[in-house]
Amino acid sequence: SNLTKITIPNSVTTIGNDEFNSGAFSYHNDNLTIYTTCDSTYIINYANSHSISVNVTHKFKISKIEASTSGTGGTITYTCQNCGETKTVGYKYIWDVSENGDNSVQAILTTEGTLIITGTGNMKNYSKTTTVPYEKELKEIKNVEIDEGVKNIGNYAFCDCIYLTSITIPDSVTNIGNNVFLRCSSLTSIEIPNSVTSIGNHAFRGCRDLMEITIPSNVTLIADYTFS
Repeated sequence: SNLTKITIPNSVTTIGNDEFNSGAFSYHNDNLTIYTTCDSTYIINYANSHSISVNVTHKFKISKIEASTSGTGGTITYTCQNCGETKTVGYKYIWDVSENGDNSVQAILTTEGTLIITGTGNMKNYSKTTTVPYEKELKEIKNVEIDEGVKNIGNYAFCDCIYLTSITIPDSVTNIGNNVFLRCSSLTSIEIPNSVTSIGNHAFRGCRDLMEITIPSNVTLIADYTFS
């Protein structure tokens, strides 16, 4: 066999006898040891000293938000869904940005300048007169991370975030609203997931540093002046 690499998903919990018997290497349960980290997963056969490695990347998800006892800010704990590793970052502010005002979707600004949109459901659509609750902190926002479970990016969500350079959009998002990245002049790249079906008016207008963008095949609507 010419097989030299095997990719194993995280769902696999048992590997049977002779599953990797393919000429160049042969693995058996009684000689098999698996070490799993998010740097890589090593499957080692001590009988003949051969090994294969499977790359596994961190998949951090917010597991706890804890307010400071001083009443200002607090900490966010992330837990990796693959390996269980945790990390903690500080946050300055937290706001309700849900469509229904029920805190089902929240915006959290970390001390490092990352705006996290987390929760389940739709973001509220904002306007010129009904502005985002983090309007006074727009110049502090350098990165945006939208968590899995958020279904849309509301109108004017990141308008005038002039120091925003990157954004992560999950597969749960289906709609990018109007004026979302209007005048985000430092945004250099963006990856739109295949789940997105519509992009609103003026969504990327004034993004002067944005050099390249790929529109996924599921998008059926690109509204007026999206890239002007």
